[in-house]
Amino acid sequence: MKRFLLSLLALATLVGCNSKDDNTPTPAKPLLEQQQAYLPTKKVKRISCTYIDEGTTTSTNNSNSYLEAELYDQTYTLRTAEYLYEYDNAGRINKVTIKQEGKPEDVRTFTYKDYSVIITGPYDTEVNGEYDVQAVEFGLNAAGNTLGFGMYNEKQQLKSVDNDIITWENDNITKIISKDDREGNKIFETVLIYYNNENKNKFNVFSFDSNRERSFMHYFEMPIALIIGASPKNLPKKVIAPSSRYNREIENKIIEFAYTFDSDGFVKNITENEYLRMGTSVRTYYQNSYGTNDATTMSNTLQDLMTKIDNGTVTDKSYKIINNKQNERVIQFTIPIKVEKDSNGKPLNLIVDKICDYKFYYTTENNQKKLSQIELDITFKPHLVTHYELHY
Repeated sequence: MKRFLLSLLALATLVGCNSKDDNTPTPAKPLLEQQQAYLPTKKVKRISCTYIDEGTTTSTNNSNSYLEAELYDQTYTLRTAEYLYEYDNAGRINKVTIKQEGKPEDVRTFTYKDYSVIITGPYDTEVNGEYDVQAVEFGLNAAGNTLGFGMYNEKQQLKSVDNDIITWENDNITKIISKDDREGNKIFETVLIYYNNENKNKFNVFSFDSNRERSFMHYFEMPIALIIGASPKNLPKKVIAPSSRYNREIENKIIEFAYTFDSDGFVKNITENEYLRMGTSVRTYYQNSYGTNDATTMSNTLQDLMTKIDNGTVTDKSYKIINNKQNERVIQFTIPIKVEKDSNGKPLNLIVDKICDYKFYYTTENNQKKLSQIELDITFKPHLVTHYELHY
């Protein structure tokens, strides 16, 4: 699901004043009273966050180091962020202040009227390092939930946002079905698994497709302040979401959450573990028709390495055969890289999996199978860990 809430103000160009519904049905009881069902009874005032930011530098790698535990051109930097919240007399968030290391302070405000909410914040287009501030008024439905970007079911649970269809089971979001017009309306599925712990904080997290930002970081920026219906009953444990395109295939990323709680059962700490392919990738070829990068020599080298892994001589690498067709064979090697310091020399405990896919292509000559070419694709999958501490 796209990061729709960060660019919510940009929707003004699409929904404009239509986001305020002048024909809102008369509620059975005051909206302010109904909205309390969607708000946590304990209010978070500040959330501190530490996360890992990936960048790139000049690569010093060469073909001799492709199977070694070495990064290519990535840099990893430990950064901090802080989210501050203020509330109106009804217990609704009316101001969010975001202080993110290396970025200007970001403020969003929420002003509630009888049947609408006015949201101000930075427009999602940067000009000369700054963002214009824009205000948009969104209507509220008869249950007090924000209109203009999604539809609600009879339980006031979000059932769709943009082109995404949300499936609820036992009052939890279990699937998010997305269609991508660029892929010929190909369907992508996000799957959510839950703990048994009650979601007392009323977290309503359902945007997981950003590779630039962790899911709870995105949620704490703005969605946490919006009244957007009933939240899932339990706390999310694991999410499997379509992420990046590589080799004409959509790869999934895996996100796992762990929590600690205060004496009232509210979340005190969150650890978000995300495993996904990041931007850096390398491709090279080995061909028997050239003197360098000889395919037969590389094939023998890989076979020797597989033998050493099998007999336990090599323990810092693993491999698996992805396919073994008549004219094509794919062997995948995984090499964990331990990154102990970030780009500024600060201690860091990060594991980056280096994935080396060797694709063997064969031809048949005189009824004999002959190695023609080996194609090597290298990708990197860091185990990104983000920590959050909630203060009430």
